Amino acid sequence: MLHRVQVTDTSQHQLQRILREPGLHGRIAAKKPLLKDSNNKKRLAWAKKNEQWILDLWKSVLWSDDSKVEIFGSNRRIFVRRRMTWPPQSPTSTQLRWFGKSCTA
Repeated sequence: MLHRVQVTDTSQHQLQRILREPGLHGRIAAKKPLLKDSNNKKRLAWAKKNEQWILDLWKSVLWSDDSKVEIFGSNRRIFVRRRMTWPPQSPTSTQLRWFGKSCTA
């Protein structure tokens, strides 16, 4: 059971120890793909359907994933707290940040 603790001058080590006591251990979240398998299948079906397009039509397509632009944050690791009884693949997180707002999927 977690207890309310007033934090004033507490070190990072003390906070980690307090969180570990009830079983909340820090883990690095597993990376979760931004696209689901169903989206990938739809994209592949669209590409196969339009395979016969002429070059001028393909030139008019805006490819959004040609280059990496970090408008959604950095490649830093995301840490999560989970109880030891959770399976290791459970702590997944995809966090998108945009103009100071965030959306966790």
